Amino acid sequence: MLIGAMKSESPQSSIAPAACEPAARLRAKRRAAVLCFVLAALLFERLPTIAAVALLGLLLYQLFFIRNRRLIALCLSSLLSWGLFEYAGRRIIERHVAKTHDLDVDHRMKPNPAGGINSDGIRCPFEAGAVRDEDFNVIFLGDSFTFGLWLDDERDAFPAQVERMFRLRDPHSPLRAVNFGWASSSPLLSYRLLRDIGAKYKPDLVVLSLDMTDFSDDIRYRHQIGYPVLSPTLYLIHVAGLDSAVSMLYDDFRFRSIIPRHAVPKNVAMPYFFLALQPFEQSRPFVQETERNIRDIHAFCRDTLKCSFVLLLLPRGFQYSDRESPRDPEAHLYPPLGPHVDAPDDWLADFAARADFPCHSLLTHFRNAGVYPTCFENDPHWNRDGHRVAAEAVYEILQAHAPPPQRE
Repeated sequence: MLIGAMKSESPQSSIAPAACEPAARLRAKRRAAVLCFVLAALLFERLPTIAAVALLGLLLYQLFFIRNRRLIALCLSSLLSWGLFEYAGRRIIERHVAKTHDLDVDHRMKPNPAGGINSDGIRCPFEAGAVRDEDFNVIFLGDSFTFGLWLDDERDAFPAQVERMFRLRDPHSPLRAVNFGWASSSPLLSYRLLRDIGAKYKPDLVVLSLDMTDFSDDIRYRHQIGYPVLSPTLYLIHVAGLDSAVSMLYDDFRFRSIIPRHAVPKNVAMPYFFLALQPFEQSRPFVQETERNIRDIHAFCRDTLKCSFVLLLLPRGFQYSDRESPRDPEAHLYPPLGPHVDAPDDWLADFAARADFPCHSLLTHFRNAGVYPTCFENDPHWNRDGHRVAAEAVYEILQAHAPPPQRE
C-alpha cells in the first residue's frame, strides 16, 4: 500500500516543479522589467527616454542572463539583414553619387559642361581662364542654397541673379559672380576649395553664405565622418529625427550637472537645426568649429588672396513662415515659427561683435519681402522667387563693397 501510494504520488511531485517553472520565469522577467524601469527613471527625466532605456536594459538582460535562444536568433538575423542592407545600399548610392561627385569627405562635383559645371567642378558658365583683372570678381562660397539646388538653370541661383541685377541696373558694372557652392558643403569644405582654386578666379571679394546646418556639418567633416548620404542607415536615422539621440540623452539625464556639456562627443552628428531649436547660449559650445573655419577663410582672403570678405547668414523657410514647404520630409525636425527661430541671428550678433569683417543676416529681408512661396513645396530649398529675394538682399549689401562702374 505504501509503495503504491508512493508510486501514485511520484508523478504529481515531478509535475509540480515543472509547472512552477513558467511562473517563476514570468516573475523573474517582471522583476527584471521593473528594475530596468526604476533604474531608468532614476537616471532620466522624460518618459520616452525612460521607456527606451528600460527596454534596452531588458533586452540586454534577456540576451546575457536568460540567454533566450529565440531572442538571440532574432538579434543575429536582424544584424545580418542590416549588414546586407547597409552593404547593398552603400554600393547603390555610391554608384549613383559617383556619377556627379567625388566620394571622399569633400564630395566635390565632377566637371560636367552639359550640366553647367566647369572643369574646376564649380557651377560656373565660364572657365578660370576667362576671368579678367579689370572685372570686380566675387566668389560666392556656400552649400546647396548658394549652388541653387533643384534649379534647372544656374542663372536662377542668387549669385547669378546678383550679377544680373548689377548689370541691368548699370550696364557698366564690373561685378562678376563665381558660384563656388555645392550640396552639403560647409565652411570647412569651402575653405579647402578656396585654398585649392580660389586664386585662379582673381577674387576682389569673397562672400561666405552660411546655412544653419553648416554648424553640424563642420563637426562631422572635421572628424572625417564623411558624406552622410553614402550610408542608407544614417540617412534613415536623419529623416527619422534620431541623429540627436546623444544630445537628447544628455538633456534628459538627471545628473547632467556633473557632466559639462562640452564633454558630449563632438564627433556625433548634431541635429541639423540645433541652432534654431534652443536658446543660443545652449548652442555656444557647438559653434566654435564653424567660427574657427570662418576666421580661417577671412585670414586666407586677407593674407593670400588680398581681397575683402563678407559673411552672410541665410534663413530657412520655417524662420519666417509657417506655410513654406508643407510636404518637406524633414518638417518634423523643426517647429515653424518656433520660439527660438531668431537664435541663429543671436549667434550672428554675438559673432559680429568679435569679428573684423562685415556680417549680415538675410532673415529680415525674407520676412518683409511679401513673397510666397519662396521654397519648393516638398523641399526646403529656395525656388526661383526665393533666390530673387536673396539676390535683392545681397545686391543691397554688396553695393557698399563693389566699386562704382567705370564710364567710357
